[in-house]
Amino acid sequence: MILPSPKSLRGGAAVGLALGALLLSSCGTSSSSSGDDPTTASGGSSDSASATPADPPSASVTPTSSDSASTSASTSAPASASASASGSPTGTPGCATSSLRARVAAGDGAAGSSYFQVRLTNTSQQPCSIRGFGGVSFVTSPQGDPIGAPADRVRRSETHQVVLAPGDTASATLQQVEAGNYPSAKCRPVRATGLRIYPPDQTRSLFVKHRATACRAAGVHLLSLTPYTKG
Repeated sequence: MILPSPKSLRGGAAVGLALGALLLSSCGTSSSSSGDDPTTASGGSSDSASATPADPPSASVTPTSSDSASTSASTSAPASASASASGSPTGTPGCATSSLRARVAAGDGAAGSSYFQVRLTNTSQQPCSIRGFGGVSFVTSPQGDPIGAPADRVRRSETHQVVLAPGDTASATLQQVEAGNYPSAKCRPVRATGLRIYPPDQTRSLFVKHRATACRAAGVHLLSLTPYTKG
């Protein structure tokens, strides 16, 4: 039996010691790595949890603000509509030609002109209103066409709404210039038997007997009319 020499024993021991140290070092490194991983996961999980609760408050605020604005709009709209409806005035309807009776009353005379009162009376059972100017023309018959120029409007007079209860009357002053003031060639005179009277804002007329000399020439203006007033 051959015994190992002391030198070889020392060499083997050294190798064994080296292998042991290497094994211990490898185990320590593995333990350290497995201890670091839980810390990193925990940190990632904490950040994610803190972000998630932040979303619901933001989402809950938006509907609250939207609902408030919607409620405010729906409340203010009816108030505005109500004010508009209550503020709209109710006017008296205008007098239709069919609800009026016309007559012409003689007035004063002046050099070259005569003045008359055109009166319109409400013959209906309901109140109606008249405002502004009417129309007047000479005619040769109730169905005849107007002769010459219609009555001019006296613009210096103000217009006012006149409400006529049943039986009430409105009147306007009619000035008639004498046809004899114009040369016959310019006037082209013709005998009129009446006046065609249009109430304000009406296209149908009323006929009143009124004999006068009119002018066929449209350039000769014999008539002028003021706005209607009460009485």
